[in-house]
Amino acid sequence: MSLKKDRASNTSPLTFTDVFVPVENLVGGVPGQGLKQANSVFGYTRLMVAAMAIGAGEAALSIAIPYAKDRIQFGSPLSEKQGYTHKLIVPHIVRFEAASSYLDEVALRIDAGDTDLQVEGAIAKLFASETANRAAEDAIQALGGYGYITEFGVEKIKRDVRITCIYEGTSEILQNIIGMFRWKKTWKTKGAFYRSIAEEMTALHQKNDQAGCQYYGLAAEALNRTILLAHENRLTRSQHVMFCLADMMTHVEIGASLGRKAADLGSSRDPQIQKVQAAARIFAAEVAQLVYQNMLKILLGNGMFTSETFSGFLESISCRQLPFACANTVQDMDRICELVFENKK
Repeated sequence: MSLKKDRASNTSPLTFTDVFVPVENLVGGVPGQGLKQANSVFGYTRLMVAAMAIGAGEAALSIAIPYAKDRIQFGSPLSEKQGYTHKLIVPHIVRFEAASSYLDEVALRIDAGDTDLQVEGAIAKLFASETANRAAEDAIQALGGYGYITEFGVEKIKRDVRITCIYEGTSEILQNIIGMFRWKKTWKTKGAFYRSIAEEMTALHQKNDQAGCQYYGLAAEALNRTILLAHENRLTRSQHVMFCLADMMTHVEIGASLGRKAADLGSSRDPQIQKVQAAARIFAAEVAQLVYQNMLKILLGNGMFTSETFSGFLESISCRQLPFACANTVQDMDRICELVFENKK
């Protein structure tokens, strides 16, 4: 079988030995500036990889969803079984909605001439590529044994999408970039960066209480306080802490984007608007849970607090409200299933 038919990405090694490059052929024209020049374009090149990943992941779902409608198990189609839909399909529909929303926001900023978007590009690629890789993995699981053979195509998507977690910066490199730059920006602005997101989400919740913005705001404030506390106690020297912060930062900023989109849609009986808003509420629960768990890892895991002092910290930032983001998420997942699988209640 030819490489072109078997792989969407023909990634392969390329080795240069004793190659002379004339100065007139030097990219950028100035020696020693390669990394700086590369960083200047990562904002949009990583956004392109994010778009590639979303497309691949959605392609995997486009195979798993119709399969679930036709495949009968124990007297009913898989599309009516929550063990299939709520575990293997709906979470990825939600995350792709969030990823696409963020990608669109960053793309519009690029089109408007904004060039300082290295962190945004990193966030888009990290979230989209990891989401797509998980979606392809779950699509294989969703098809059972069929998922592992070439006839259905999902195993090929999995092989092809995996590279998006590696090239243009591995996920770990992106976590380093996001954690470092957002930590410095938070400290430099004395918390204003994420505080502004929290305030924006609170205002949007007043405008539309169906978009999960209340919890995006709480998560942003919790993240903000955690970054400042980690900085003050020199926990940012730990790479594990920085990775935890990077994941919190990524989810909060992606979530805020989806919150804006869902809130701006207003109230409507339009099924697609209901789908976006249900996705925003479900993702708000995911963001709240990740922020809460990573905050525990960072602060309690490093022995900074006793249980009593940590409880006081939680009270000071209203973090005890974060678990309530999960309210009604099962019903929201049911609603997405009705729309995606055309299940009739």
